[in-house]
Amino acid sequence: MEIGSVVESFGSCCGTGLFAVMSAFLKYLQKPEFVHVLLNHLPLTGLFGALLALVGALVARDRRALFIALALVMLFSLSAWPVSEYGEEAYDRVLAMSDHDGAAYLARHRQLAERWVFTFYVTAGAAAVAMVVGVKRPRFFCVAASAAALLAASSLVAGAVIADCGGKIRHREFRIGPAPMEPGGGQGRLSPEPYKPVMLQTGFGQVVERPTEWR
Repeated sequence: MEIGSVVESFGSCCGTGLFAVMSAFLKYLQKPEFVHVLLNHLPLTGLFGALLALVGALVARDRRALFIALALVMLFSLSAWPVSEYGEEAYDRVLAMSDHDGAAYLARHRQLAERWVFTFYVTAGAAAVAMVVGVKRPRFFCVAASAAALLAASSLVAGAVIADCGGKIRHREFRIGPAPMEPGGGQGRLSPEPYKPVMLQTGFGQVVERPTEWR
């Protein structure tokens, strides 16, 4: 009887703990900065894995593996879209949590993303075209797949540059050298446009005031 009570209590505690974890997770999914961090590895590590699979399929000349690898390349390339959208939504909130140099890295991160995210969409389109070519013109399948692989590699380079600035926003230990400079050779550090003061709640439950000026 005692053992049964202990087991029942343990199960109840586990259930309550699991419910609390799920509730917290669902709460964090409402925060764009959390979703951005949750998804931002897909266009990099995901696409890198898909590229390796594509290269392996090209070497093996395996038609079925080529279709699977191209589908993965297309999927992970398209994942850059929600990552970009959630990042844009989270900009003000992350700015409120950033120090002076972090704000400069955030501005450069946004600038680079807006400039180079299109490479992922081009890669997704090339992968889709390659799959169509594989069905309609099988003799050109490897050529089209090779073009998609080259574009995927280009997207990974662009993504790595974007992610490098993103990782330095909140992690001072990743910062080497001065913060990004303003375009045109200016001496001031790259900063977002000034905002009016506003109280924001961060992802860690803190309420902070966003300064009017970051320079």
